Amino acid sequence: GSDLGATSCDGFPEVVVYVSPKFGAEFVGDDALALLEGVRCIEGSVAIREVSSLQPLQELRIVTGSLSVTDSDLTTLVPLASLTAAYRLELNRLDGLGDLDGLENLRAVDLLYIGRSSLSVLIEEVPEEGNDGLTDMSALAGLEVSDTLKLGNNAALASLEGLPSVAPRYVEITLNSALPVAEVLAYQAKLSDTDELLHCGNLGDEPCELLPPS
Repeated sequence: GSDLGATSCDGFPEVVVYVSPKFGAEFVGDDALALLEGVRCIEGSVAIREVSSLQPLQELRIVTGSLSVTDSDLTTLVPLASLTAAYRLELNRLDGLGDLDGLENLRAVDLLYIGRSSLSVLIEEVPEEGNDGLTDMSALAGLEVSDTLKLGNNAALASLEGLPSVAPRYVEITLNSALPVAEVLAYQAKLSDTDELLHCGNLGDEPCELLPPS
């Protein structure tokens, strides 16, 4: 896998680097996100929510920490077309998003969370998780996920076509109510013996059992 821990903003002119505070920065709303206009590298982590467009990020290439985009009325990720690497990418509660077009140039992430696939959701009982309109993940075909992939609560998703074929170490595919379990098993067959895949609550799948918090 790629050692993204080594990915840095070295080599970028200071004027196009945004350095986030130690525990990350939150950008809520379009006016706040506009502050990142022209940034090419984010050192650290940013959480973006309640935006209608990601246009200010169209020059963004690298995020050394986490890029979290949630709770937004987005219909496209095309402004992220320059993004090539991030440590962690989270896309959740983006119900207007039908596909992940715009992420074709993303080559490497350690952690990829599409929707909310942690079984802690069952404990917390958070029904509004996931990306309700997502049906197409083909834009991810060239992506390498080196550590963890979680895919959960994406109500319209019926196919795993495009899910990274370079297998992550740990995969959770849970509670995607339109996703046939046969799709999950076909994907599992591509993974190496050492990789772990947890699945439940998909179409025709075993129900997810409530697990006590570890």
